[in-house]
Amino acid sequence: MIPAANPHRLAALRNCRIKAGEEESALALQSPWRREHLFASQQALETVDFFGQQLAELDA
Repeated sequence: MIPAANPHRLAALRNCRIKAGEEESALALQSPWRREHLFASQQALETVDFFGQQLAELDA
């Protein structure tokens, strides 16, 4: 289970290419999420973290 996150903290981490401001992004993050969306998001985050770790090892 993915713990609830602070939408304002998450909005502050948004990519610079996102045109919506921090407040608008935080509001969007407060909408109800379906379990399958949370699961897919968790899988994507773990994949990004894994590849980041692999790249760090290659650079070392």
